[in-house]
Amino acid sequence: MSNQAATVADGIMTYLRKENLAGLLPEILSELQKKAGAEKVQILVESAKPFGQKEQEEIEQILAKNWNLTGKINYQTEPKLIGGMKISIGDKVLDLSVKARLEKVYEQI
Repeated sequence: MSNQAATVADGIMTYLRKENLAGLLPEILSELQKKAGAEKVQILVESAKPFGQKEQEEIEQILAKNWNLTGKINYQTEPKLIGGMKISIGDKVLDLSVKARLEKVYEQI
């Protein structure tokens, strides 16, 4: 940690103790991590057909619960996927599309 960051951290801790709010530190840290991650990670969800609002909310809940991802999610329709979805988180891709499954079957033949 740099001297400047240490000084800021000390100031924050002093303030929290003075105001009897030190017990909020874990919650504050969690919120800061969420906000920092939300700004840095690009999330793209592609599907053959558009998702409805309820489906988008379910996807967002799964990403938040399992991977602590709360950034802005961009949704795109990509008919070539045939079905399923493809999720890109930064430079990582989770391809759950029918197209990807068919390509795997084709490779095995």
